[in-house]
Amino acid sequence: MTEDIPELSDRQKELLDALPASKQELADELHIAESTVKGHVKAVREKEIDIGYDRSAGQYYIDDERASKLRRVSTKHKASKTREATD
Repeated sequence: MTEDIPELSDRQKELLDALPASKQELADELHIAESTVKGHVKAVREKEIDIGYDRSAGQYYIDDERASKLRRVSTKHKASKTREATD
């Protein structure tokens, strides 16, 4: 897998930022239905970002060699949202 980070929507960045989490936790965090969570996970996977699912824990997690870079992308997004809300 290449080190390049694909273009992600704001929602996809929020999803990555919330991982690891269960489908229900993601739905609650993002204020969406569980079926919508599955759609977002699928869309991120289609961008060749590996999101794994641990059945014993019931959680999705980032299973990608670029995980630290993906976290930085999603954290930057979260910081900019916080700044916008406080301005």
